[in-house]
Amino acid sequence: MLIPLNRRLRGDLHLARKVAAQVAATAERFNLSAREAEVLALLILGDSNAEIAEQLLVSHKTVKNHLGAIYERMGVRNRVEAATVTLLRELLDTSISSAA
Repeated sequence: MLIPLNRRLRGDLHLARKVAAQVAATAERFNLSAREAEVLALLILGDSNAEIAEQLLVSHKTVKNHLGAIYERMGVRNRVEAATVTLLRELLDTSISSAA
């Protein structure tokens, strides 16, 4: 039986810290608010909009509003692109610095 991704991430402290660092760098790069960074982190952990709303004690509509703002600032169209941009940044930075 496979363990869902969000459970593995939450159970792996090293991996969770790496995700948190990537989210922090992305929040700074794209000028995301602290709440938007929280929403982005939960999105990357695999949470649905309803789960994010429940954890942050906000409405589903508020989560959708935050996601819209995140997508606009990051220049992406959906949660997959937002997660990809966030998580691949380190790989891109590493490959650029090793090529120089």
